[in-house]
Amino acid sequence: MSRPETLWVNDFDRTLLDTDSAYQLLVSTCEETGVVGEGELEIVRHETEASGGSFSPLDYLAQCGVRGAILSDLLERYGRSGQQMDLLYPDARRYLTALGEADQPAVILTYGNVAWQTAKLKAAGLINIPHIITDNAHKGQVIAGWQQRVGYRIQTWGHQLSGERVFLVDDKATSFTALPGDAAGAWIVRGEVLTRQQGDLPESVRRIKSLDELNVATD
Repeated sequence: MSRPETLWVNDFDRTLLDTDSAYQLLVSTCEETGVVGEGELEIVRHETEASGGSFSPLDYLAQCGVRGAILSDLLERYGRSGQQMDLLYPDARRYLTALGEADQPAVILTYGNVAWQTAKLKAAGLINIPHIITDNAHKGQVIAGWQQRVGYRIQTWGHQLSGERVFLVDDKATSFTALPGDAAGAWIVRGEVLTRQQGDLPESVRRIKSLDELNVATD
Protein backbone atom coordinates (compact mmCIF):
# COMPACT_ATOMS: atom_id res chain seq x y z
CA MET A 1 0.00 0.00 0.00
CA SER A 2 1.49 3.37 -1.01
CA ARG A 3 2.05 6.11 1.54
CA PRO A 4 -0.51 8.97 1.38
CA GLU A 5 0.89 12.05 -0.37
CA THR A 6 1.78 14.74 2.15
CA LEU A 7 1.29 18.48 1.68
CA TRP A 8 4.11 20.14 3.64
CA VAL A 9 3.08 23.43 5.24
CA ASN A 10 5.97 25.51 6.54
CA ASP A 11 5.99 28.55 8.77
CA PHE A 12 8.44 31.28 7.72
CA ASP A 13 9.77 33.40 10.60
CA ARG A 14 12.06 31.50 13.00
CA THR A 15 11.28 28.29 11.13
CA LEU A 16 12.88 28.90 7.74
CA LEU A 17 13.97 32.53 8.09
CA ASP A 18 16.62 33.70 10.55
CA THR A 19 14.37 36.50 11.74
CA ASP A 20 17.03 38.24 13.80
CA SER A 21 19.29 38.56 10.75
CA ALA A 22 16.36 39.72 8.62
CA TYR A 23 15.43 42.38 11.18
CA GLN A 24 19.01 43.62 11.56
CA LEU A 25 19.17 43.98 7.78
CA LEU A 26 16.08 46.20 7.94
CA VAL A 27 17.68 48.30 10.68
CA SER A 28 20.83 48.82 8.63
CA THR A 29 18.81 49.57 5.47
CA CYS A 30 16.72 52.18 7.30
CA GLU A 31 19.78 53.83 8.78
CA GLU A 32 21.69 53.81 5.48
CA THR A 33 18.80 55.48 3.68
CA GLY A 34 18.30 57.98 6.51
CA VAL A 35 14.60 57.29 7.12
CA VAL A 36 15.33 56.83 10.85
CA GLY A 37 18.17 57.87 13.12
CA GLU A 38 20.93 55.50 14.21
CA GLY A 39 19.66 53.14 16.91
CA GLU A 40 16.13 54.55 16.74
CA LEU A 41 14.36 51.34 15.70
CA GLU A 42 16.12 49.35 18.41
CA ILE A 43 15.20 51.86 21.11
CA VAL A 44 11.52 51.92 20.15
CA ARG A 45 11.43 48.14 19.78
CA HIS A 46 12.92 47.66 23.25
CA GLU A 47 10.48 50.13 24.83
CA THR A 48 7.50 48.52 23.09
CA GLU A 49 8.40 44.95 24.02
CA ALA A 50 9.36 45.93 27.58
CA SER A 51 5.81 47.22 28.07
CA GLY A 52 4.38 43.93 26.78
CA GLY A 53 3.59 45.12 23.28
CA SER A 54 4.52 43.67 19.89
CA PHE A 55 6.76 45.85 17.74
CA SER A 56 5.90 46.16 14.06
CA PRO A 57 8.73 47.93 12.20
CA LEU A 58 6.53 48.88 9.23
CA ASP A 59 3.86 50.35 11.50
CA TYR A 60 6.52 52.44 13.21
CA LEU A 61 7.96 53.57 9.89
CA ALA A 62 4.46 54.62 8.81
CA GLN A 63 4.18 56.72 11.98
CA CYS A 64 7.44 58.38 10.93
CA GLY A 65 5.95 59.24 7.55
CA VAL A 66 7.69 56.46 5.62
CA ARG A 67 4.89 55.49 3.27
CA GLY A 68 4.06 55.13 -0.42
CA ALA A 69 6.96 55.41 -2.84
CA ILE A 70 9.48 56.01 -0.05
CA LEU A 71 8.50 52.76 1.68
CA SER A 72 8.40 50.85 -1.63
CA ASP A 73 11.92 52.03 -2.47
CA LEU A 74 13.14 51.12 1.00
CA LEU A 75 11.70 47.59 0.81
CA GLU A 76 13.04 47.13 -2.72
CA ARG A 77 16.51 48.02 -1.49
CA TYR A 78 16.02 45.71 1.48
CA GLY A 79 15.08 42.84 -0.83
CA ARG A 80 18.10 43.35 -3.08
CA SER A 81 20.45 43.46 -0.08
CA GLY A 82 18.96 40.27 1.35
CA GLN A 83 19.54 38.39 -1.86
CA GLN A 84 23.26 39.03 -1.48
CA MET A 85 23.13 37.19 1.85
CA ASP A 86 21.61 33.94 3.07
CA LEU A 87 18.85 34.81 5.50
CA LEU A 88 17.70 31.19 5.92
CA TYR A 89 18.88 28.89 8.66
CA PRO A 90 21.34 26.28 7.30
CA ASP A 91 18.99 23.43 8.23
CA ALA A 92 16.13 25.27 6.46
CA ARG A 93 18.14 25.41 3.24
CA ARG A 94 18.83 21.66 3.47
CA TYR A 95 15.18 20.94 4.30
CA LEU A 96 13.83 22.92 1.33
CA THR A 97 16.35 21.23 -0.94
CA ALA A 98 15.19 17.83 0.29
CA LEU A 99 11.54 18.72 -0.37
CA GLY A 100 12.42 19.83 -3.89
CA GLU A 101 14.49 16.76 -4.66
CA ALA A 102 11.68 14.53 -3.39
CA ASP A 103 9.16 16.49 -5.49
CA GLN A 104 6.97 17.01 -2.41
CA PRO A 105 4.14 19.58 -2.55
CA ALA A 106 5.00 22.36 -0.12
CA VAL A 107 3.77 25.84 0.77
CA ILE A 108 4.93 28.60 3.11
CA LEU A 109 2.13 29.72 5.43
CA THR A 110 3.14 32.89 7.26
CA TYR A 111 1.33 35.26 9.58
CA GLY A 112 1.84 39.02 9.62
CA ASN A 113 1.84 42.30 7.73
CA VAL A 114 1.57 41.58 3.99
CA ALA A 115 4.13 44.18 2.89
CA TRP A 116 6.68 43.14 5.54
CA GLN A 117 6.27 39.41 4.97
CA THR A 118 6.50 39.90 1.20
CA ALA A 119 9.68 41.95 1.58
CA LYS A 120 11.26 39.22 3.71
CA LEU A 121 10.23 36.50 1.27
CA LYS A 122 11.90 38.47 -1.51
CA ALA A 123 15.02 39.06 0.57
CA ALA A 124 15.22 35.35 1.38
CA GLY A 125 14.83 34.39 -2.28
CA LEU A 126 11.57 32.51 -1.65
CA ILE A 127 9.04 34.86 -3.22
CA ASN A 128 8.51 32.64 -6.28
CA ILE A 129 7.61 29.49 -4.38
CA PRO A 130 4.02 28.88 -3.20
CA HIS A 131 3.21 31.00 -0.16
CA ILE A 132 0.23 32.34 1.76
CA ILE A 133 0.26 35.37 4.07
CA THR A 134 -2.53 35.09 6.62
CA ASP A 135 -3.97 37.31 9.34
CA ASN A 136 -4.87 34.23 11.42
CA ALA A 137 -2.13 33.27 13.89
CA HIS A 138 -3.66 29.82 14.37
CA LYS A 139 -2.37 27.98 11.33
CA GLY A 140 -4.39 24.88 12.22
CA GLN A 141 -7.59 26.82 11.62
CA VAL A 142 -6.33 28.01 8.24
CA ILE A 143 -5.39 24.46 7.25
CA ALA A 144 -8.80 23.17 8.33
CA GLY A 145 -10.28 25.48 5.71
CA TRP A 146 -8.38 23.62 3.00
CA GLN A 147 -10.07 20.30 3.72
CA GLN A 148 -11.93 18.61 0.90
CA ARG A 149 -14.12 15.53 1.06
CA VAL A 150 -10.86 13.65 0.67
CA GLY A 151 -7.56 15.33 1.43
CA TYR A 152 -6.57 18.99 1.16
CA ARG A 153 -6.37 21.48 -1.70
CA ILE A 154 -5.17 25.08 -1.94
CA GLN A 155 -4.78 27.65 -4.72
CA THR A 156 -2.18 30.37 -4.26
CA TRP A 157 -0.22 32.67 -6.58
CA GLY A 158 -0.91 30.53 -9.62
CA HIS A 159 -0.04 27.31 -7.81
CA GLN A 160 -2.54 24.58 -7.05
CA LEU A 161 -1.34 22.18 -4.39
CA SER A 162 -2.98 19.16 -2.86
CA GLY A 163 -2.24 16.26 -0.56
CA GLU A 164 -4.00 13.45 1.20
CA ARG A 165 -2.62 14.66 4.52
CA VAL A 166 -0.90 17.76 5.91
CA PHE A 167 2.31 18.12 7.89
CA LEU A 168 2.76 21.53 9.55
CA VAL A 169 6.14 22.81 10.72
CA ASP A 170 6.05 25.89 12.98
CA ASP A 171 7.92 27.56 15.84
CA LYS A 172 4.78 28.44 17.84
CA ALA A 173 2.81 25.77 19.67
CA THR A 174 -0.35 27.87 19.36
CA SER A 175 -0.14 27.56 15.57
CA PHE A 176 -1.29 23.96 15.90
CA THR A 177 -4.57 24.93 17.58
CA ALA A 178 -7.50 23.36 15.69
CA LEU A 179 -5.17 21.34 13.45
CA PRO A 180 -7.36 18.71 11.74
CA GLY A 181 -7.26 15.28 13.35
CA ASP A 182 -5.71 13.58 10.33
CA ALA A 183 -2.87 16.13 10.14
CA ALA A 184 0.52 15.93 11.85
CA GLY A 185 3.35 18.32 12.48
CA ALA A 186 6.54 19.36 14.20
CA TRP A 187 7.09 22.21 16.66
CA ILE A 188 10.60 23.51 16.07
CA VAL A 189 12.26 25.04 19.12
CA ARG A 190 15.42 26.97 18.38
CA GLY A 191 16.91 27.69 21.82
CA GLU A 192 14.89 29.45 24.51
CA VAL A 193 11.12 29.09 24.26
CA LEU A 194 9.52 32.53 24.39
CA THR A 195 6.16 33.05 26.06
CA ARG A 196 4.47 33.75 22.74
CA GLN A 197 5.75 30.40 21.39
CA GLN A 198 4.34 28.27 24.21
CA GLY A 199 1.13 26.24 24.19
CA ASP A 200 -0.38 22.76 24.25
CA LEU A 201 0.45 20.43 21.39
CA PRO A 202 -1.84 17.84 19.79
CA GLU A 203 -0.56 14.26 20.10
CA SER A 204 0.18 14.24 16.37
CA VAL A 205 2.75 17.04 16.77
CA ARG A 206 6.26 16.39 18.05
CA ARG A 207 8.94 18.77 19.29
CA ILE A 208 12.18 19.08 17.32
CA LYS A 209 15.34 21.19 17.62
CA SER A 210 16.34 21.18 13.97
CA LEU A 211 14.69 20.70 10.59
CA ASP A 212 17.37 18.06 9.97
CA GLU A 213 15.25 15.81 12.23
CA LEU A 214 12.52 15.71 9.58
CA ASN A 215 12.53 13.02 6.91
CA VAL A 216 10.45 14.05 3.91
CA ALA A 217 10.24 10.43 2.82
CA THR A 218 8.70 9.08 6.02
CA ASP A 219 7.13 11.87 8.12
